[in-house]
Amino acid sequence: MHHLDSLSESEFIGLFETGERYLSAARSVRAPIRFAVLFLNGGPKSASSVEHAHVQIVAREDRHFAYPELIAARCPIDYWQRLFAAHELAGLTVTEGECVGWVSLAPVKERDFTALSVNVADGARFMYRIWRDLAREGTRNFSLAAILSPGHVAGRDGPGRFARWPNVVWRFVDRGNPEVTHGDIGTMELFGSAVIASDPFKVAGLLRR
Repeated sequence: MHHLDSLSESEFIGLFETGERYLSAARSVRAPIRFAVLFLNGGPKSASSVEHAHVQIVAREDRHFAYPELIAARCPIDYWQRLFAAHELAGLTVTEGECVGWVSLAPVKERDFTALSVNVADGARFMYRIWRDLAREGTRNFSLAAILSPGHVAGRDGPGRFARWPNVVWRFVDRGNPEVTHGDIGTMELFGSAVIASDPFKVAGLLRR
């Protein structure tokens, strides 16, 4: 269970479904909880930890976490729909069933991939395929987050700033080869601009093969 690469598709989906069930159980005790993120860190370092295969949960009542709140505050209410349409025009999208995704034209790190899904299970299935495709092409260290809309968590309309949000927004970022020190996240990444070595069009091509 501690070897992430050995996870089957059903086991990978099960991790995220278990996280969602745990969140539902937590809401039976603290009903106001409606802002939540399920996330997984993968790779030899696993974000300053030992390698592990488990999904973590962060949730709270009053507001979402920094990344979604920044988008909700600064971007149009249909931001995600516009972003998908722009990447579709650029030929960078990947779709499967009701899940849609794209390789970012402006990546924050290597192989930056975003996906939208109507539920956690379908999105996890889609992201398993994306992860395994990228792993076959060399991805070793990565971060994956499932950002849940407050309406999806609570089962009713969420705050107006999240009114047009997809039920689940998935963010996948390759953190880079752990053996290549100049590709690690450091001062330039934090306070300047990201150093990106991967061509988004090549990444989109390998995911559509």
